[in-house]
Amino acid sequence: MDIKVGDTRLVRLRSFGDKPEIYAKLEWENPFGSVKDRAAYFMLSRAVAEGRLSSKKVMEATSGNTGVALAGMCRLLGLDFTAVVPERVPPNVKAKIEGLGGHIIVVKEGTYSDEGEGTSQAVRYVKENSKGYFVPNQFENEANFEAHYAGTGPEIWRDVEVNYLVAGMGTGGTITGAGKYLSERGAEVIGVEPKRSFRVPGLRNVEANGMSPLLERHFDVVDYVVKVDSGAINLVREVLEREGLFIGMSSAAALAGALKLLKGKPKRAAVIFPDSGWNYITTYEKMGINVNGYSTEPLKVAPLR
Repeated sequence: MDIKVGDTRLVRLRSFGDKPEIYAKLEWENPFGSVKDRAAYFMLSRAVAEGRLSSKKVMEATSGNTGVALAGMCRLLGLDFTAVVPERVPPNVKAKIEGLGGHIIVVKEGTYSDEGEGTSQAVRYVKENSKGYFVPNQFENEANFEAHYAGTGPEIWRDVEVNYLVAGMGTGGTITGAGKYLSERGAEVIGVEPKRSFRVPGLRNVEANGMSPLLERHFDVVDYVVKVDSGAINLVREVLEREGLFIGMSSAAALAGALKLLKGKPKRAAVIFPDSGWNYITTYEKMGINVNGYSTEPLKVAPLR
């Protein structure tokens, strides 16, 4: 595919002090707007190389961003794409997928009573209804891990030799792939998990949904796990006011985890910001987060290299 994925900026969040120094990896700078572009690119590229796309039809369970990434890349490859999503996926995310030529199937919560919540319902649907489709299966596909071991981790270390990596735990590709690379260089890896009462698209509460096979396979990379509650959402407005960055829900959760566990430590921490706040405008409005009157354009900060 003739498309550039990765090499996103790592910027210092100076207003949060120096204990720790926090560096945010701005993954919304990928072509289709999120960290999931990396996994989508690796999974499809490998499938093309191995001749597994003869049907020219792709189906994937997703909470949103992987669906957007796959829709965009399938369009570039001339493939038909269907995203199977849980019902809580924001309308504007579904509109993005459809705008890129993808199809949407919504699986209602509780459709499968013996499955976990959210994306787990969509995964079950795909297992039972994907005959004739290529299924990337981000929850098990080793290419998801490799995308971050080969890209995200080295990019972070090139820019700043960090002591910690902090990332949300979803499919597990980002935290384990980048985490493996950085842990080999002495960094510690912190996984962030939302409490059961706090639903964050793209992240898993292990109690409600269990670990993905990919995360379970590489979980030894993770040194600590920190749980965050809905108070993390306050960081959306705070980061916008103080740093000029409009962050998504999983970005706020990851930052909350970093601040909770690392406060007072004179170290350097890279925090993965998977996507921007544009995917969550409607959700933010419902939660009473008003961003009117503030610039939502990222600061024009030079890369750290």
